[in-house]
Amino acid sequence: MGCRRNDPSDGGYASGAAIVVSLALAMVASGLMVRASADLRRARADHARTQARYVLDGAHRLAALRMVGGIDPRRATWTLTV
Repeated sequence: MGCRRNDPSDGGYASGAAIVVSLALAMVASGLMVRASADLRRARADHARTQARYVLDGAHRLAALRMVGGIDPRRATWTLTV
């Protein structure tokens, strides 16, 4: 006695319940992929914003350092004539 039924009524195809379960799993998997893709897109955008912020932060500090170090003492004097 085997573990298979000898009822060929399904013709070897999956039952309706198996189809529903497999479609539900496929929908869950595709939903998770869409969510992961959106998370990755947001992470890349956040990374780009952070890089731009660091570049701009360094640029203003470098400009301030150049201004402080490159001022000609003759130009930095103030005079008032009346």
